[in-house]
Order: sequence, then C-alpha cells, then structure tokens
Amino acid sequence: KWISIAPGVRALKKIKKSEARKKLKLPATGVVVGWMARVTSVKNPHLALEVTKEFPEITFVIAGGGDLLTDIKASAGKNVKVVGWADSSVMWSAVDLVLSTSDNEGMPIALIEAQLAGLPVVATDVGSSAEVVKSGSTGYIVSKNKSELIRALTLLISDSKKRALFGKAAKVHAQKYFTVESMNKRYAQIYRKM
Repeated sequence: KWISIAPGVRALKKIKKSEARKKLKLPATGVVVGWMARVTSVKNPHLALEVTKEFPEITFVIAGGGDLLTDIKASAGKNVKVVGWADSSVMWSAVDLVLSTSDNEGMPIALIEAQLAGLPVVATDVGSSAEVVKSGSTGYIVSKNKSELIRALTLLISDSKKRALFGKAAKVHAQKYFTVESMNKRYAQIYRKM
C-alpha cells in the first residue's frame, strides 16, 4: 500500500579545491576528510574525534552547528579543524572523502550531496545510509564501531586511485537515484500506473 521514493537533491556548485580550502583555512595539499552534520549527540561527533586520533597526519574538517559544537571544538586534536556552520558547496569542494558517524539517520541528504560532488563516503550503517552509499563501490558502510571506521578510512586514505574510482561511481549512483529528475520520473511512473 505504500511506495518509497528517494528525495530529489540538486548537485551543488563546485569550486576549485584550492579556493575552497582557502575559505575553510585548510592545508592546500594532502588528503582532507570531511564530516558535516548537526553537531549533536545523534550524529555522534565524539566518535568522529576518536577516529581522527588514529590519523594524526591527516586533516579532518568538522562542519555544522549544534549543542555539542563548543565541546567538540575544545576536544578536537591538532589535525582537526572545527569550522562550525559551512556552505555545503565549499565543504564538498574542499575535501577528498567523507566520514559520517551517525547513530541514527533518515535519508542522509548531506551524503547524497557529497556523492553528487564525486566524493566517496565512509558511513555507519544506520537509517537509509546503505541506500545512499553502495558499500564497496561508492564508499563503505560499516557498523558503529571505531575500528571498522578506521579500517574503511584507511583503505581510501591510502589509495588515491580507489578514492577516484569510488568518487566517480558515487556521482553516477547519486545522479541515477537521487536527483530531482529521477524523483519526478518515479512519481510520474506511479501516477501512470495508477
């Protein structure tokens, strides 16, 4: 009696990586991992900080506002830049891959935007994350376990070719299933069928 239709998300305008990193005060070179969500307990930014400790040579950027923002800023290591609210198009232009540590999700729009920007994603297996991220081809879906997140991130941080391959696949997947056009087409199919 019911049908689920994925939301239509418009691809964000990308800018030059160097320009985006300058705006966010990030290093011009090297791999940068992005985390963008409400900085609140359900998104588990503390788990993200635990993961960052295992990659002292990698820059992480945490973006978003919320009740835990002050705490996260105070707890962040030297390799973590906590920027608070940030423009999504700037954020997804600046980073090389995405980390999501949520304890709960509905349909993660930020991860759709990231994939439309050609970014691979490492995310916890909650809500509809596994519909958005195809584990093993556009990123990795793992349990809410620090060691699994570290293992998945390591695979992408250490292999630029895999990052590029997954990023291309992420964009194709997101364009096929999560654009406004694909949503409209799905609605039209249902109305015609009825």
